[in-house]
Amino acid sequence: MYGINSLIKSGSLEAAYPLHSGTYKWTVSGPLSDRQIYYKICLKITNYEMPRTEMEFDSSYIYKCYILDCINHFGSLMFFGFIMGRALDHPGVVISNPVSEAFYRNCAGLSCTFEMAVLQLTIWFVRSCFKMFTKLIIPYLNVKKRQKQHDSKFPNQKLRQWESDYLLNKSERYRIAHEYLDTVAEYGYVTFFISSFPLAPLCGFLTNIMHLRIDAYKSITLYRRPNAKKVPKLICFTKLLQATTYFGILTNAAMIAFNSDLVPKEIYRMYYNASLEGISHQQFSKIPTSTVYSFYKYKANEETCYYNQIRDDNQNKTLLYWWILAIRFAVLLGIEHIVFLVQGFVAYMIPDVPYSVQEQIAHQKKIQSDRRETEFSFNINRKKSVRETERFVLIK
Repeated sequence: MYGINSLIKSGSLEAAYPLHSGTYKWTVSGPLSDRQIYYKICLKITNYEMPRTEMEFDSSYIYKCYILDCINHFGSLMFFGFIMGRALDHPGVVISNPVSEAFYRNCAGLSCTFEMAVLQLTIWFVRSCFKMFTKLIIPYLNVKKRQKQHDSKFPNQKLRQWESDYLLNKSERYRIAHEYLDTVAEYGYVTFFISSFPLAPLCGFLTNIMHLRIDAYKSITLYRRPNAKKVPKLICFTKLLQATTYFGILTNAAMIAFNSDLVPKEIYRMYYNASLEGISHQQFSKIPTSTVYSFYKYKANEETCYYNQIRDDNQNKTLLYWWILAIRFAVLLGIEHIVFLVQGFVAYMIPDVPYSVQEQIAHQKKIQSDRRETEFSFNINRKKSVRETERFVLIK
């Protein structure tokens, strides 16, 4: 039994610095309430830029929204995964203000993986309910309000189809683009931290089924028909999905390398003891309780405090600490490159366009080429015949 949770439960170890309280007020409400605000800011900034073409304008606006979406949606998870508790070197550090406390406060276990899983599950549930309320219930109430106002003014008037459609909600220019950005954000929740919350694909699958029905009902019955516009591709969403995939590979590799005890366990198994007996003496350092600043009262082992760091008696980092840190970076690079190689191999083996479709495209191009050659030869022969006819007419 070498885990910190087991040591705390057994009474042989007590928390020496403040633990996270488990409240997620801002981290859940932030991604839901700030989105419409910075979308308007992005649109104003893009108007100031004045891009040359409409496609450049749309791409610039969507890129800005995507960057702010990543900060808004995944900033709290990044904080829990890679920043929270990293600033605290050893117990006894005096926390002077609430801002410093947010960085010094640590999670209950060796990492914040459990807190990240709970936070992701909470975000999935609250986000789905919030989206259903804002995307379905509010537009529905607005339509009913307009219809009721019209019926009160003209009680006996029967509206035609186009007149009743005018009472529906106006379809904004970037409504479909915002729906795509919402889908990209869900894809980010699935790919970025799947190592800490393996149920994210299942949550994404269930929410996508629900959102697909909601979006279909909303587009048909609650919004006016938008102006049809033909575009060659989905502007820049292919690049955004590819960037999300690459960044997800990097974050999951970092979670495995830095937020798990895989590397310390393997090093201890290879160089010290294959049965992992005594690993807690290596993973925990001791410090006199007289130098510890804590909000808790000690019940056992009052002279010595153990904390989750690899330090010497003077609280300095040891050579083993730097050795483990270097191996963590090596594991990060190794996992990243292996996944990139597998992804590149699969992308090479499965082309974007199937072979049968490529054959049909080549066949159509050959038919068009033969048709152009036939037309070209026909025009040349026609010109020759006209010239010969004119010559005979002149001779006559």
